[in-house]
Amino acid sequence: MAHADAIDADLDERSSKTVQTLKRFLVIFLPALLLTLPISIYLIYNHAETATNTLRKDEFVTVARGSGTVGASLRDAVGDIRYLGAFIERVLKEPETDPSKTSLLADSFRLFADTQGVYHQVRFIDTEGYEKVRVNFDGKSSTVSPLSALQFKGNRYYVQAGLDLKPGQVYVSRFDLNVEHGIVEKVRQPTVRLAAPVTDGAGTRTGLAVLNVEGQDIIDLFKTATLEAEKRITLVDQFGFILNGEDKEKEWAFMFGRYELSLKELYPRAWARIEQEGAGQFEDAAGIWTFQTVYPFEGGLSIKERSDIVPAGYNWKIISLIPHSDLVAYQWRTVSASVFVSIILLLVLTSGCWLLARSHIAVVQHGESLEKKVSERTVEMRMLNQDLNKARLKAVEGSQAKSQFLSNMSHELRTPLNAIAGFSDILAGEMLGPLGSDVYKGYAKDIGTSAKHLTSIIQDLIDVSQIETDSLVLHETEAEV
Repeated sequence: MAHADAIDADLDERSSKTVQTLKRFLVIFLPALLLTLPISIYLIYNHAETATNTLRKDEFVTVARGSGTVGASLRDAVGDIRYLGAFIERVLKEPETDPSKTSLLADSFRLFADTQGVYHQVRFIDTEGYEKVRVNFDGKSSTVSPLSALQFKGNRYYVQAGLDLKPGQVYVSRFDLNVEHGIVEKVRQPTVRLAAPVTDGAGTRTGLAVLNVEGQDIIDLFKTATLEAEKRITLVDQFGFILNGEDKEKEWAFMFGRYELSLKELYPRAWARIEQEGAGQFEDAAGIWTFQTVYPFEGGLSIKERSDIVPAGYNWKIISLIPHSDLVAYQWRTVSASVFVSIILLLVLTSGCWLLARSHIAVVQHGESLEKKVSERTVEMRMLNQDLNKARLKAVEGSQAKSQFLSNMSHELRTPLNAIAGFSDILAGEMLGPLGSDVYKGYAKDIGTSAKHLTSIIQDLIDVSQIETDSLVLHETEAEV
């Protein structure tokens, strides 16, 4: 039973100690947490904002780099189509027969295609829309298409627009996919076509000079320049259709009648702003948009040469979209180290506050224990002092009794001793007559000496008794040294 009570008392003590430690921990920890937590949150938020601003700036740089790469991609083609049109006019003015002119044009087209290396088709199309001469370039060498392979292109939009050109003008087609025999080629071949009118010596229109620019080269340059952001950056035509991007299903959607996949349909409000502005960056519900307009004829062309390009204002758009989910993921990757450090610091703070609380409680309990021990010792000392006082009183009483006893005994002993000493002196001095024997005389002297010695001892005892009772009286006298 006593053992069980001891165990219960120990458990109660431990429970009380734990509660006290927890209270002290909260007193220390909560103010420290209220001080450090806002600072940590601010630093993490500031870090995230800095990272986001850096991402915005980097996105601007990436878009600008892509724009700079493809910005002048068609500039040289304008000069080449003008040269090709003028060359065809000179050949057609010659008096030779048609077959020899056709052969001359074919050979010249082959040489031109091999030299330039960027046009996968070089053609002359008559006013009816029929191909008269066509050279194909596969990236390594060129070949002349036989007469049986020449096609009717009068129903193609770029031929119709080209035949409506005024002298000196150059038509630039949409950036789209090459079509043969009315069908998009199975192996997609991105293409931009430039057309220039061809006239005879009298100014009568005789057809069109047409160059098919290898569009894949432009896309490859764009992809290389924007490689670090390839998953979120796109090349878009002026109508909002994606020419190159991460989602391959949306590329060239207009070539297959899927007009709902244009940015105009997918993000109408964002596209309205992108279409109107030359460059910029803004944020909406979809994420952060960064864009820049690309004018592929900028640089190297005069104002007059640019004004002769049809349609006017021909452009593409380089657009980056960072979805909010990607932005949050990027911010988390950026601040995760700071969050981890903050968590570690919080754990250290928690542990430190807990240890401090335990130390404080231990000190308090130790102080209480010391106070308890001091109180117990004080009580013990008080009781001991009382016992000592009682013992001292008893000792004093005993000493006084002893002194009284010695005083009484000395008085009782000195009286007969004085008598013995006096009578022994009388006998030894034979004051009343001879003793009859010297032996008796000697005995009388020994008895007197012993009585005096005993009297001296009794006097010493009386002096000691007086010293103990502080009743000894000192008599000061002068003495020679």
